Amino acid sequence: MDDFAPKNAPELYQALTKAGLKGSLTLESNTVVWLHPNGLCFRASVDENEGYVEMLWVKDGKEISLTHWHPSLDEICSDLTALNNGKYIVEIKEGSLFSQPDAKFIEKEKYAFKPSKNTVTVCF
Repeated sequence: MDDFAPKNAPELYQALTKAGLKGSLTLESNTVVWLHPNGLCFRASVDENEGYVEMLWVKDGKEISLTHWHPSLDEICSDLTALNNGKYIVEIKEGSLFSQPDAKFIEKEKYAFKPSKNTVTVCF
């Protein structure tokens, strides 16, 4: 996957299908949708300059946007496969009435669990 730069969503979909991601992977128009068994959903797309990945939390049947990033075209596949391979843990701090949830990626080997009633820890 290193240095592979997809030109469009179908190429990205094919590469991620070959990578054997956990969960379900679909191609919806120009977006690859990866629904991971842990309740996170990733929507990925590419244009001629960069990639776009949005991470959503599926809770009670609703998708809640947590974060997004703009990887370069040659990084988008490796970013998603690194998540699939268990390199990271995502810590989600639930939002309040006036704020959205906040998500942060932590390398698994550097993670120290801190129990909190308003934080959800998601492992890959």
